[in-house]
Amino acid sequence: MIVLARPVRGTVAESQCVAHLVWVPRAGRPEVLAAFCGVEFGPGELELLTGVAGAPCEGCLLRIARVRRMVQRAQADDRRQVGAGMPD
Repeated sequence: MIVLARPVRGTVAESQCVAHLVWVPRAGRPEVLAAFCGVEFGPGELELLTGVAGAPCEGCLLRIARVRRMVQRAQADDRRQVGAGMPD
């Protein structure tokens, strides 16, 4: 699941306290959580956000946009391949 979270105040400089997109596995408790931008956070270093708040992480936004485009292209390719195999 993807969540919106930011570093707990006081753990990073105020200029780095941005809202990240973070992948959290549904099962287990990982030692480290990685944001889409590549920044890693340890236990107690993130605050879960219930909505959009504060400045967004530009790196996370760019990466999620790329991932979305890749998924859309793959889905379009799948549809074309399925359609190509259908008899007339």
